[in-house]
Order: sequence, then structure tokens, then C-alpha cells
Amino acid sequence: MDWLVFLSGDERLMDIISGSIPGDLRYSEQEGCYALLYNSKESCSADDIQNEVNEKIAVINGISWLILNENPGIRIESVRPAGKAAEDFLNTPTDGNGGIIISCDDDEDEEVTIRSPFESVFLVASADNCVNAVMQAVGTDFKTWGGFLKIYKKIESSTGAPAAKGWCSDDEQSWFLDSAEAYVSQKTGDEIELFNLMYLSEAESFLTIILQEMLKEKKLELKI
Repeated sequence: MDWLVFLSGDERLMDIISGSIPGDLRYSEQEGCYALLYNSKESCSADDIQNEVNEKIAVINGISWLILNENPGIRIESVRPAGKAAEDFLNTPTDGNGGIIISCDDDEDEEVTIRSPFESVFLVASADNCVNAVMQAVGTDFKTWGGFLKIYKKIESSTGAPAAKGWCSDDEQSWFLDSAEAYVSQKTGDEIELFNLMYLSEAESFLTIILQEMLKEKKLELKI
């Protein structure tokens, strides 16, 4: 069964995102807002759909944080069965990336798909449950110490310790972990040396590098 999920958020960012994942997010001229077309089992209710789509929205918001350095704050406004409107929705023009034609030495033309960075990460998150969980966490918990620590733990459980993979040094990894755990546990100044801890902006830079390295590895594994 098809459902239309109508959304609100930063329309400038949603316009950029819809051009990267045109099959998932489109602007509905009739409703005057962005929407997702979602297919579900017959037994699902509107509440079930909202819960499932919220996970997908968290992934999209997370990728936006990582790629665009901004959160579109996408949220659900309403959910209803699509019915005949599904066909109209699917026929909505999009600005998605298409293929380009290149000429080869053997005089055969070949179409090559050029994906945006956003689309590439979206495809990886759609294909890999661990990356999906990481990007959901980025979408809901980024830019806080508790969120950074949560995201790090998810990456570590999926790929192993970043330092062991050469994505950072042992010192950088320890500095991040010591800082995050100190802030999250809210130790007092008598228990820790505050001047030795990372700033939040430094932790964000560290974690962004780790996320990018994880995605590079996953793209190679999945051949995306």
C-alpha cells in the first residue's frame, strides 16, 4: 500500500536534497510542500508509517549535516493513503542527476551515472544497516557531546576502533574519548583537567573525518 507523507523543514535545503534523491523526496505542487511516497504492508497504520518514515528522515537529516553542514530539520506534518495521487506524485518532474554519454576508443558510446555526494551516502545508508544506524544518530544527536559519543560507539561497533584502521592516531582517539566521557559524565573540575579536553568544535572535526573514512570503506565494499 502506498502512503504520502507530507513534510516541513528548510525548503532551500530540501530543494537541494530532492535533486540528489529524486525518487524519495519530491515537491507536491498540489499540496504546496515536500512529500515522500512510502510503500508499506497492508496491515500498517498511519502511526506505523510515521514511525518508519521518521527513521528515514533522521538518515536524510544526518547526511545533510555531514555533506551540507546544515540540518534541514525535516519533520512529518501528515500521513495519508496515496490512492490515485501516487501516480501523479511519481510523474512529478525532478532535477535528479542523470547519466552522461562518453565516447570510448572502440567507438561505442557509454552512459555513465554521476552521483552527488549526498546520493552516494544515501545509497550506502540504504544498503548497510550499520551505516543507516550511524546516520540516524547523526540526524538526531549531532553537535552534542552525548551525541558524538553515541555516534562514535556505533561506528566502533561496526568497523572496529578508528585508530586501528589508520583513520586517526591513538592519541587523537584517546583525547576524543576522554573528553566525551568527561563531559557526558559531568565530572567536576577537581576530577579532570578541563584545559586538556577537546572543544566541541574539535570533536566535531574529528568525528567528521571518522565518518568520511567509514563511508569510503563502505562505498568500496558495496561498489557504490
